[in-house]
Amino acid sequence: MRVPLGWLRELVDLGDASPDDLAHTLTMGGIEVDEVRWPTTGVAGVVVAQVTDMAAVAGSDKLHRAVATDGAHSYEVVAGASNFAVGDKVPLARPGARLPTPDGPLTVSTRKIFGHTSNGMLASLAELGLGDGSAGAAGGAENPAAGEAGGGIWVLDPTAPLGADLAGWLGLDEPVFLLEVTPDRGYALSLAGVARDLAALTGARLVLPEAPAAPGADAGVPVDIGDASACPRFTVRRIEGLDPQASSPAWARARLAACGMRPISAVVDATNLAMLETGHPCHAYDLDRLSGPRLGVRRAEAGERVTTLDGVERA
Repeated sequence: MRVPLGWLRELVDLGDASPDDLAHTLTMGGIEVDEVRWPTTGVAGVVVAQVTDMAAVAGSDKLHRAVATDGAHSYEVVAGASNFAVGDKVPLARPGARLPTPDGPLTVSTRKIFGHTSNGMLASLAELGLGDGSAGAAGGAENPAAGEAGGGIWVLDPTAPLGADLAGWLGLDEPVFLLEVTPDRGYALSLAGVARDLAALTGARLVLPEAPAAPGADAGVPVDIGDASACPRFTVRRIEGLDPQASSPAWARARLAACGMRPISAVVDATNLAMLETGHPCHAYDLDRLSGPRLGVRRAEAGERVTTLDGVERA
C-alpha cells in the first residue's frame, strides 16, 4: 500500500511531525512502514508551458517538433509522442532541468535530433517519477524525445498556471509511505484507515471528510448477487450527463500515480480515488454497454479469463 503523506495530512492534523517520526509511530503501532520513498526527488526546473506550434518531423514516423512557451520564453523541443496539441499545457523540462531516473537525477540538455534542436523536453508522468512506464516513456540523455510509449506527454489542466514550477504547484516533492499491511490490518489498505490509526497513536485530530447522504432514487439497474456470503451488499447509483472521455485534473492524476495507480479518465480516476481513501471498492459501468441493463455479481468460474483496464488478460 502506497500512502502519500500530503494526502494523509489532509485527513489527520499531524502538525510539523517529520516523515521519519510518523513512519516510526505507524510501525510501532502495528502498521509497518517498509520504506519512506521520495518518488520525485531530483525534479527541478520543470515548469508549466503551453504548446504554440506542432508539426511532424520529416523522415520520422513518430517524432514531432513542438514549440512551447513558459510565458517569458519559447522553446523548440522534439517529442516522441503525439497525444498533445497546440494550446495544451504540458510539463516543460528546460535545459538544465533535473529529472529522477533509476540511476539518479538526470540533467536535461540541448540536443540535435533529426536536424532539429531540442531545447529541453516535454515530460511524461514516468519521467517525473510518478507512475511507471505505462504512464510514459523514460527520457533524458538516451531518449531526449520524451513520452514515446505508454501514456505519452502529461497533458495538464487548461487552468494550470503558465510558467509555474510544476513540483511546487502540484506538491510533487512529498514523501510516500510504502506499507507492509498484514491480513489483520485490512483497514490500512485505505487512507482513512491509516489516518485513524495515526490519530489514535498520536492524539492528533481526525479530519475525515463528511460523506453526503446517498440518493434514494432507483438506479434502474437490477443487481443479481450469486453468493450473498461473499457479497452481502452491492449498491448502485446512476449518474448521467457526464463526459466519459474527460481527463482528471492534474492534482488527481499526480495523486493516483503516487499511489501506484495509472490515471485513465475522470470517471475511472474518481472511483479509484474514492476506493483509496475509504477502502470500499467501487467501479463505474457504462450503462450503454450493460446487457439488460442489469448487473450480475458472482464468483469467477473455473478457467474464466477477463481483460482488465490495463489491457492485460488475467485468469
